[in-house]
Amino acid sequence: GLGELAMKRVLVYVIEALPEDKRDELEQLILAEKDEELQTFIGTHVPNAPELIQRGIMDTIEEHKRLMQEEAAGAQ
Repeated sequence: GLGELAMKRVLVYVIEALPEDKRDELEQLILAEKDEELQTFIGTHVPNAPELIQRGIMDTIEEHKRLMQEEAAGAQ
């Protein structure tokens, strides 16, 4: 759904902001499903994470709105 799409987008933004030498460690935490450690890791290595999360959610909502408008316009 929309929430899952937003989370994936946020993850992409976080990965892009993360120093390259930390990406393997991030992957390990994700695969191990260590949520608390993952949050601490992201907070430490991606200081603008809150802004990235907000941007990811807003970008997803805007894209969804655009697609719905295009779909509605095509149905007329």
